[in-house]
Amino acid sequence: MSFVPSVNSFLDAILKTVYDNSSNRSLIFSSFNPQVCVTMNWKQPNFGVFFKTNCGIPVADQKWIEADRRCGSIKEAIRFSKRSHFLGVMCEATPLIQVPALITTIKQSGLMLASFGASNLITANVLTQEAGGVDGIMAGQVLHYSVNPSI
Repeated sequence: MSFVPSVNSFLDAILKTVYDNSSNRSLIFSSFNPQVCVTMNWKQPNFGVFFKTNCGIPVADQKWIEADRRCGSIKEAIRFSKRSHFLGVMCEATPLIQVPALITTIKQSGLMLASFGASNLITANVLTQEAGGVDGIMAGQVLHYSVNPSI
């Protein structure tokens, strides 16, 4: 039997590392796990928390995500993020590119919006999202904030 740390002790270890080493770096926390996001948001006031959603886009190695509606639905991710007082949501980029009006809908909820995914490696897709008002684009595991955030 292997030891699995509790969410609480796991996040305590992460926060200790961050506080010991972050100095003046700008950081956010994000996770597909609702419990991780809620716990991180309650444990610290200094860094924004973004709830991640695949927006219904299938992901082969993350089958557990599909079981939680908050992880697979933009609408549920927005509701959950607002109720939990998160800074924003981080959505898989494909639906935002295919239906740019989604960006406006999400932004009107009062949350910041960031996107992630392979689509963000294509310049035209990034420009489409930025023109629509996306606040941040994750590419190469780095979140790049928009120069002109819309909030």
